[in-house]
Amino acid sequence: MKPELDKLQLFPDEATSGCNGECVGFTRSDIVGNIIGQPCDLEYAYASGLWMSGSEPTTAGEDFYAGMAANLVVGDLLVSEETFNAQSKGQLYDANFSNYPADQVTEAQKNSMGGVSYLNSYAAIDSYLAKKIAGVPMVMQWYESFMVPNSDGTLPAPSGTFTEHCVGIWQSDSKGLLLKPYVNPGNIKVPTWGINGYCYLTEANYNLVNPSALGFNTQASALLQWISLVQLWLAYPAARSTIWPLL
Repeated sequence: MKPELDKLQLFPDEATSGCNGECVGFTRSDIVGNIIGQPCDLEYAYASGLWMSGSEPTTAGEDFYAGMAANLVVGDLLVSEETFNAQSKGQLYDANFSNYPADQVTEAQKNSMGGVSYLNSYAAIDSYLAKKIAGVPMVMQWYESFMVPNSDGTLPAPSGTFTEHCVGIWQSDSKGLLLKPYVNPGNIKVPTWGINGYCYLTEANYNLVNPSALGFNTQASALLQWISLVQLWLAYPAARSTIWPLL
């Protein structure tokens, strides 16, 4: 299975990649990378989201909205331009945005999207995907039962404990929303989990997992981009000194 919007076909495994807790970074970098046609650095995405919210470097994850909004301010770094990663420097060093030099941030800002749209329903996500703009990042309750999808690739009914988990949505069809949850034990090139690394979330289950989704607005006008930056300036004090020159 190769969804049209997921051209890069990247399947890192959050649990075994040395980047535990970085699902927002995985998802953002994957979606932006597919928009621009080049792989982006998931660790830069994670670190910038922590910086955006004023959080200290951590392995405990980050706020979904700050993680996505950070792209509008500091963009996304191409993998070809990264000079360190979690394996070479350790995850906490990697999660500290101050360790990324200014020239990398300047290059990454070239990959900023115009804005984001809130997709507050199953129908809104379906409509966005139909426009073939990009995949959709979504945070949801990821239940213990989801680790073993049904034989048809759909996720079973929610049961057991859950964590807040960010996934990419790449397609919508009669079976539901096609998710990439970054579950790929062994980080193999062609995943065997679910349907080659993907799974389906039915509309019935969507309504049970407290979902929240955003869509990147790649065609935002200059006025809308300015309005977005003003809103971010108001919402994220830690990032104001970087946002101000962009206004």
